[in-house]
Amino acid sequence: MGSSLRDKMWSPLIVFLVVGLATAENAWKPGYEYKYQIKGRTLAALHQVADKYVGVVSRATLTLQPQSSNAVLARISDAQFSPVQASLPGGWASRIPEKELNYKSLPLSSKPFQIKFKNGVVDELVVSKDLSNPEVNLIKSVVSQLQVDTHGENEIKWHRGSQAPKRPSESVFRAMEDTVTGKCEVMYDISPLPMYATQVNPELAPMPELRGDGILMDIAKTKNFSNCDKRVAYHYGITGLTDWEPADNEMGHFFSRSGVSRIVISGSLKEYTIQSSVTVNKVILSPALYNAQKGMVVSRMNVTLISRRSSSGSPPSVPNPQRVKDLVYDYNDPFPSERSSSSAKSPAKGNKSSESESQSSSSSENDSSDSQSNSQESGSSSSDSSESVERPGHKRQIPKRFRRSAPQQKNKNASSGSSSSSSENDSSDSVSNGEDSSSSESSSESQNSSNDSSSSNSSESNSSSSSRSSSSSSSCSSGSSSSDSESSSSESNDSDSNCSDSSSSSSSSSSESGSVSSASSSSSSSSSSSEEHNPKPGMNKAPKIPLLPYFIGYEGNAIPTSKDIEPVSAVKKLCSQIASELQHPSTIPQKSTLSKFAIVVRLVRTMNAEQLQKAVSQIYAPIKSSGENPWTVLRDALAAAGTGPCLTTIKDLIKSRKIATEEAAEIFATLAASARTPTAEFLKALFALATSPEVTKQPLLNSTAILSFANLARKAQVNNVTAHNLYPVHAFGRLSPINPKAVAEEYIPYMAKHLRAAVKDGDSHKIQVYIRALGNLGHPKILSVFEPYLEGKEPMSTFQRTLMVTSLNKLAKVFPQVARRVLFNVYQNLGESHEVRCAAVLVLMRTAPPAFMLQRMAEFTNRDPSLQVTAVVKSAIQSAAALQGPHHHEFKMNAKAAANLLNPKPLGIHYSRQYLQSYMVKEMGLAYRRELSWIGSSDGLLPSSAFISTRYNVGGWKSQNMALAMMTSSFNDLVDAVSDQFEDSDSSNSGKHGSKSGKKSSGSGSGSHSPFTTEKIAEMLNIEPSDDEQVEGNLLVRYMGTSRFFTFDNTTIENLPALLKSAASALRSGHKFNYNKLYNQFALTLAFPTETGLPFVYSIKKPTYISLRGEVQAKSHPDMASGSRDSIRVPETINSTASLQFVYSTRMTAKISFVAPLTHTRYIAGVQKNIQVNVPIKATFDLDAENSEASVTLQPLYNNREAQIFHYSTIPYTAKHNILDLTPVSQGSNFKPIHVREPMQMETTVGKDSTGFAFRVKYATEQKYLDYQYLYEKAQRHDAMSLILYPWAERTIKYNNINVVFDPQRSNSKSVTFTASYDDNSDDSQSSHSSSDSDESDSASNESRAHSGKSNSGKSAGSSSSSMANPSTSKPVSEKRQQEFLRRASSGIKNASASVLDLAVEFNGNKNIAYVATAAYASSEVDETSRALFYFYKSPTYGNSKPYEVCAAAKGVYPNVPLMNIAKALRANPTSYVSSEISFGEKCGSGAAQISISAKGEQSQERKEYIRRSPMAQKCMSLMQSGSYLQPACRNITARANFLDSYSVNIQYEKLPAAFKNFTYKAYSVARYLGYPYLDENTINVHNKEGKITVDIDFEPDLKAANVSLTAPSFEADFDLVRVGQWARPLAVQHPSWNAADRFLTYALHAQWTASCGLDRDSVSTFDNKTYPIHLGKCWHVMMTSQPEDDDSSSSSSNDDLTAEVTVLVRDASSHEKEVKVILGDDVFDLKPSGSSSSKKSSESGDADGVVYFNQKQRSVSYRKINNVTDSDGEMLAFWYALPSGAIIFEAPQHEIAIMYNGEAAWLEAGSTYRGDVLGLCGTYDSEPATDFTSPKSCILEQPKMFAASWAVPDQTCQGEAKEWQRRAASAPCFNQTFTPHDVITEEDANSGYSSRSSKSSRSSNAQSGRSSSSSSNSGCTQHRTKIIEQGTQTCFSMRPQPTCANNCRATGKVEKSVDVHCIANSSASRHFVEMVKKGANPDFSRKEVSKTIKISVPQGCTSN
Repeated sequence: MGSSLRDKMWSPLIVFLVVGLATAENAWKPGYEYKYQIKGRTLAALHQVADKYVGVVSRATLTLQPQSSNAVLARISDAQFSPVQASLPGGWASRIPEKELNYKSLPLSSKPFQIKFKNGVVDELVVSKDLSNPEVNLIKSVVSQLQVDTHGENEIKWHRGSQAPKRPSESVFRAMEDTVTGKCEVMYDISPLPMYATQVNPELAPMPELRGDGILMDIAKTKNFSNCDKRVAYHYGITGLTDWEPADNEMGHFFSRSGVSRIVISGSLKEYTIQSSVTVNKVILSPALYNAQKGMVVSRMNVTLISRRSSSGSPPSVPNPQRVKDLVYDYNDPFPSERSSSSAKSPAKGNKSSESESQSSSSSENDSSDSQSNSQESGSSSSDSSESVERPGHKRQIPKRFRRSAPQQKNKNASSGSSSSSSENDSSDSVSNGEDSSSSESSSESQNSSNDSSSSNSSESNSSSSSRSSSSSSSCSSGSSSSDSESSSSESNDSDSNCSDSSSSSSSSSSESGSVSSASSSSSSSSSSSEEHNPKPGMNKAPKIPLLPYFIGYEGNAIPTSKDIEPVSAVKKLCSQIASELQHPSTIPQKSTLSKFAIVVRLVRTMNAEQLQKAVSQIYAPIKSSGENPWTVLRDALAAAGTGPCLTTIKDLIKSRKIATEEAAEIFATLAASARTPTAEFLKALFALATSPEVTKQPLLNSTAILSFANLARKAQVNNVTAHNLYPVHAFGRLSPINPKAVAEEYIPYMAKHLRAAVKDGDSHKIQVYIRALGNLGHPKILSVFEPYLEGKEPMSTFQRTLMVTSLNKLAKVFPQVARRVLFNVYQNLGESHEVRCAAVLVLMRTAPPAFMLQRMAEFTNRDPSLQVTAVVKSAIQSAAALQGPHHHEFKMNAKAAANLLNPKPLGIHYSRQYLQSYMVKEMGLAYRRELSWIGSSDGLLPSSAFISTRYNVGGWKSQNMALAMMTSSFNDLVDAVSDQFEDSDSSNSGKHGSKSGKKSSGSGSGSHSPFTTEKIAEMLNIEPSDDEQVEGNLLVRYMGTSRFFTFDNTTIENLPALLKSAASALRSGHKFNYNKLYNQFALTLAFPTETGLPFVYSIKKPTYISLRGEVQAKSHPDMASGSRDSIRVPETINSTASLQFVYSTRMTAKISFVAPLTHTRYIAGVQKNIQVNVPIKATFDLDAENSEASVTLQPLYNNREAQIFHYSTIPYTAKHNILDLTPVSQGSNFKPIHVREPMQMETTVGKDSTGFAFRVKYATEQKYLDYQYLYEKAQRHDAMSLILYPWAERTIKYNNINVVFDPQRSNSKSVTFTASYDDNSDDSQSSHSSSDSDESDSASNESRAHSGKSNSGKSAGSSSSSMANPSTSKPVSEKRQQEFLRRASSGIKNASASVLDLAVEFNGNKNIAYVATAAYASSEVDETSRALFYFYKSPTYGNSKPYEVCAAAKGVYPNVPLMNIAKALRANPTSYVSSEISFGEKCGSGAAQISISAKGEQSQERKEYIRRSPMAQKCMSLMQSGSYLQPACRNITARANFLDSYSVNIQYEKLPAAFKNFTYKAYSVARYLGYPYLDENTINVHNKEGKITVDIDFEPDLKAANVSLTAPSFEADFDLVRVGQWARPLAVQHPSWNAADRFLTYALHAQWTASCGLDRDSVSTFDNKTYPIHLGKCWHVMMTSQPEDDDSSSSSSNDDLTAEVTVLVRDASSHEKEVKVILGDDVFDLKPSGSSSSKKSSESGDADGVVYFNQKQRSVSYRKINNVTDSDGEMLAFWYALPSGAIIFEAPQHEIAIMYNGEAAWLEAGSTYRGDVLGLCGTYDSEPATDFTSPKSCILEQPKMFAASWAVPDQTCQGEAKEWQRRAASAPCFNQTFTPHDVITEEDANSGYSSRSSKSSRSSNAQSGRSSSSSSNSGCTQHRTKIIEQGTQTCFSMRPQPTCANNCRATGKVEKSVDVHCIANSSASRHFVEMVKKGANPDFSRKEVSKTIKISVPQGCTSN
């Protein structure tokens, strides 16, 4: 029955559809008058927050009187409106209470207008010229409800290739339809409406009787805003990283838009009456982009029939008529006074024309004068009617700038008799390579297909039958067809070429998604589907921006046209207000100061150059050191506004030097970053300014200007995605032509020319700036500039080439395919330096390489000779495989496919690294991507270059938040160069600066009589000196919305003394400063018309204020301003005072709104969020470097004034705002905050009792819950980085207000002083050894110190009572307490080294409050005991009258264990003990709380057995049998052999306060919660002893997990198999000989913290862990020596650096023993085996395995004390002692070397100072094992024996075969480690994106001349098209478009080239791509796999026939 009923319902409809195929008439019958009631409402709300709405409702009457079957006369009367701001619990559509309504007359003309139909569809309107633009748009919104395409006039075909019927044969179809919201795809759904439905909803069909014999039909229309032929929108701020199309149906998670209409008609499809029509348009979005709670603007337009009656008489005519050709919203002319004299008074309307109403010869009624300028009247079309005159100010039509989806186009044949016509082919902006390369390459093939189907018109289409106009042709090279009309060329999908060849007319074509009707005339015309654009902005007039409030807010005009607003006066007034309010920072949030700044910026955008000049002349004043200055406000507003007039004004300011140097640099950078409409003219003007003498001669400004310009040029002209997304292309068309000539023929040649000149002059600063500027352009042609340098044809330093590679990062984003090939070639070049190769990998990963490339790189890590490159590839692939989020999915999977191929060898973090990390915040639209990378250095642990960048992802809107990069040629050299600029004030008393005083001898004064010195050995071996490159570097930082680039080199560093002396001189008398900066952190604007004709406007911006002002005065002794001009004296004392006020204030304002131009009102639902930090302080800083003491005193800047220190607030609201009222919305009378519940409030005062400073904290929030659970849930959603990036982000929108205010009236303290003091016992030690020339003096001094320690402590060495930490005084920073702690800590410890740190905080006022903390630590190299003391004291406070003390003493016993012999290590007992006593309370003594802790760490048998059986131990045991103790296997396993894996801790306590017990139980509760999966707890039947806790920790033998047992009086707990992280392991597991820092750094750097070189019986293991066999014989060999520096070296300290005077020699003493000679300048130490004939054991040597000689005199060796020698200044030259195992430890602290020697082997450790600067048997110490066999000639030998012989010292004592092998080594092949050139940039890559290819030689010539090789005369002939090659069952397509000649052009020659192709089996897919290519599209195959390489012929060049 149901089926039968449906059949009965559908049968009549099918009949009507079939009947409708034959005829088509409109909806009304002539002779009748129809009246409709119009009801509209537009509301804004945060509807998911609260039911508060604001908006407007309207009503009117529409009268229709049909004139003919295709024309209806209409009139709107009784138009009224009422503003609404009320609660609507029933939602937006609910009835609004009458009390909330106050209807007023709407200023809408009631003059009649005519509606013309074509086949039942509204074709055009005829309206009176007297109507304003807003009135016409309101009429369009009403008539849009009558747009019913029942006949499928504009139907879009469902299937490709099928013919569209004249009328649909089904009830569901798609059509391209124009309404007030644009010309977009509409889905029609027609169904019968049962009569019973009208009984329930009679308003659907108020007059059903008009159906006659027909039926009621329900027509549903759904708009697809993602597919529009005419997109009406304004947007700004959608970055190229963001994959959004403005005003689409959806924009990420942030925005969605819908339009749904319901129309009920009665009758048949042939003759029907519209009963009702209602359209609902919703825009729903997150106010702050990410919020879970949304806001919306909803508009509804309802037209309902209320009567029909017969009409009499002829209908009136339209007075003063003009034709409007469609229903699409018209852009306005905001400045009618700027029109030409030929213009009429009425506003311009871009789609109104003056064509006659008669048909043209081609039966087209479209305007044919679209190419005329907007100031001329059309005269190209025939006009037979005197009533139809074109509207003045008519805009030219500009070919449509489509989004990336496929355009819809339908070709309609012209009527017979017309000449051959051409319909314009729609062009697209489908560009695959955006600012986010990873996302650009992850689209599917179907997406590529869709994109390519919308590509630009093809000149190769075989189906083309249309003619071309010569004036409309264009190419990639030219970019536009003519100067006054924009090319219809789109940006190609090919990420390599990034351009396309097109013309303003195209062949007939169809797309899969359908087509749009396009009538044509005999003349060259544009399709009616072209977007209408406002004229491009100029340099002197304000831009004609549509839709925005300040440009349409005054009856459709800009608000400055109102008599109530004089812009210059208004700006002046606002700037004065802002400047005044900024003087009182506490009031900034309350007075909405930052919103006022935003108003100034918006107002400045509406001003022309003349007005701005006038404003500047009235406001400008030099910046003063204090006081308000309105000029700084206007200055920053000019930069933030970013218009052409602003640029003109700033240019004049710079040229007149009203702003200069750093101030001008900031303004220039801000202007370039905030440019709103960067047209070609704008960019040329900016370039002219950047290259003008006024700019290039100013430091800081010159580099900032060219770099900022290059960044903007890339965004606006090179990167088509950014050019489309960021700038308002739907309002103005493409602002700059595609691939303009200026980039390739002007900007790049200019930079290339200056780069060559800088290289010639050796100007490092300019070299770096122009490299970075070229890189910022991101254009492929920069490769031809970089090529000669990267390929070694032109000289350039390694650092500069590294910078060149890193500068390709922008190219990698815009053209990932091009950059990928070049970077991969650089990476593959093994002859390149590791810095350049690593840089190539870092940038390469930004291109998201395919899997096969990553696999190749991963596999090569197993044989890459460079560990630096291996490390960076490994870390990059591993981190990429762990990326999160859908945007990185393909890249992640590619990396995962390669990860298992990586080299498994672990490498230290000092090697190069790249860490890619992404994170998505749970349940919030927030994410980030972070890149942290560095390039390791060959001469230090710290990297030579480091990079960090973080990218926001807020609701899908992506932007780079922070970027910081520092690059140096060598960080160590930089530090040395800076150090060289300083001199000690008193070198005789210098400690750590003693090396500056020159060479030092020992205290004996005799020096060495040895024939060996470092210099003599270098001469004997002819060691080649190092060629040091100059120090170069740069710092790139992104802050305050701009990027800044600072460079430095030797010259910069050498100028430091002059700069610092000048600063010191200025600071002596006091220096005042006043830095203020107002800027926008980000801005996003989106606007388009709603269904009611009122523009929707969304904006979010974040105006920010940063201020630092005050005065600083500083004095030093000795005076830094005095002394030598070439150096800076290091001061011993510094005394400075400062008055500072730092303010950071920001306001995020998000507005969801719409504008009513006729009533100049903006209706807003929004959120504002304020954050402010205000720190007004006076500070005094005192530094006493000689006594190691520093103090800082702080006090409030204003003693009697309250200061708001911190403010945070979130306020959701609704508002009605008068646009002409230039005050912030929040200060308007109709601003209503939204409250969802009564806020929780809290107010308290903190700090008063504990510090004497009173801070009032006031907190109000509407959060439902505010507890630990809330904080925990927030923490759970974030990781550490996202919490830092988004600390204030909330899922929900609620009112919050937090204020922290300093209250001076309630504060008792006036200031606070922080003091730190450090001391140690080194001075006492040094004075006692000032002349240690004999063993006796050594012994006496050491024994004296030990005895002194005992007598002062009063305790035995075994004591660790807390009373030791109870000082005699609690005075802050007491020297007496420090000396007590030093003595007590070292008590009983032999040769103790002790240090103490004393900290104090004093609050000074009516009652001084002091907090004191003192800590001391003592240990010894020869004593197993160490001790730590800690004391804390708090004086009585205002809240507590009692003092408080904590005393703690701890003693540890850590045995010295063997480190050179695994067998001895396993036999040793490493058990360690720690005991401590803690006392706290009012006094540390009797009556105080006591805690005693005793702990023991030992090694379990399981651990010993695990070590013994490990493969590494077995290997070591095998090696030891042959005398090899120090090979890597033995060194590593010996180090692991004595880790302690079992710990027991006993804690006894008494008199603990309840609060402390409660705190410890809470701590245990947290541990129990975190360790719940591992926990086994017993709380039943526990009878443990009170006052005692036992903790046992047992690690698993592999140390990867631990078992923890806890026994307490009331419970027992076991945590089983708790995992121990790899980074926590070195901190958790103890070792007797190494402290926690040593263990952690050794693990992190993989034993490279202090790298060691081991030499045993017959092998050497180098610093870089390369092992090789060796036989020394009786001949000295150089184990390590400092590489001499070139005499021409610029380093002034080369002769003073003690590390340059070190040589270590080694030779065989016997078949199994070694002798070591250590040369330290003029002093020589010999380490000989104890059994040698020349050595005698001293009485104290015990079981030592060797003896020590100093300058040929034997010295004693003891394991009970340290023996040492000092130099002439009393500095420790060297010391030595024996370990219990017999090995000798020898250290030279000044020279940073240490040797462990046991008579048979030597283990040499060298500090990082030596990295990359030593040679010898131990290698080069540069982290690269491949270079270890470097001979004295600085070349690399292959055979170990040759290499070892090359370092034999050829003196008279040399015996054996060493000399013979040395002779052979001299003639053996030896390879220099030099840069090997390689062809890394191919011809194809260098010419990517160009219309012609040139040879390698011509490119070199072009690089010299700086000109492009393209011929401008034939630029339109050469095009690029995807090549099709048919091969059997496959069809192959070139991966990239190839050159071809356009029609009417011929090839000048042919050349063969090999191209990569992607092949597809013959199928529908391959045929689809073939059709696309034939129609002119270039499918994007760049992301496909290369199937093969094929040779093809391509034209050498093209020329016109």
